[in-house]
Amino acid sequence: MNARLRSLVLSGLCAASAAAPLAGCYGSFTLTKKLHRWNGSLGNKFAESAVMWALVIIPVYELSLLGDFLLFNLIEFWSGKNPVAGGPLPTEVERLADGAIEIRQGTTAWRLEPTGPDGFELRQDGRLLGHGQLTAEGDLRLTRAGETVTLPATLLEACRAPASAAVVVADR
Repeated sequence: MNARLRSLVLSGLCAASAAAPLAGCYGSFTLTKKLHRWNGSLGNKFAESAVMWALVIIPVYELSLLGDFLLFNLIEFWSGKNPVAGGPLPTEVERLADGAIEIRQGTTAWRLEPTGPDGFELRQDGRLLGHGQLTAEGDLRLTRAGETVTLPATLLEACRAPASAAVVVADR
């Protein structure tokens, strides 16, 4: 290798090693998580698997991971906000006259129908999505397809409010 080429390669390696700590600042990988969440929401495990393979081959997953790693996590690391995350949607919770609770976030609505003193069924457009149980702390633990999410008690103030009262809170 001639001296000029060696100098150029060493300069490139030095520049890359100096930039490497900034490129992979730890973050939430929001873009990749959103892509994965969308892929998992198709409702059919065979379709989800086929779409995942297509997105790996095309290379959508790889590009989203690279964008998160090189750009979005860096912005999140230094600013505290990930530009892909967007702003939180307000969540509106309303207790209905029949004892059910409706949760609306943007244009999406879910219905919690009581099944006992502390139990609920989670429905969307009449379809059963999962089951819920009130915890001792007053939070609501929802289980759907083996995944558990806990809604804080502040979202459930409508449970104790009179029917037709609505509580609006900002998502965390």
